[in-house]
Amino acid sequence: MHGNFIENAPIVALSLAGAETLEMGAVWLWIGFLSFWVGRLLHYYLYDSRQRGISMALTTFPALIWGCYILWMVWIAG
Repeated sequence: MHGNFIENAPIVALSLAGAETLEMGAVWLWIGFLSFWVGRLLHYYLYDSRQRGISMALTTFPALIWGCYILWMVWIAG
């Protein structure tokens, strides 16, 4: 059983909720959301391919950016 979606989706959802709560721009939230889903679809199609890293990057990049934004906003607020 491949659990990649089960591992990534909750982290992305929590970071999306946190970034939205801290009033990140809607355009950036949508870009990240679409990047995540395009990455998931590409992961399905490119699973046994050498280009699989592209889909993995598109899947994890939004959570990384939102997480950095959350940390930055908490740091400057403190």
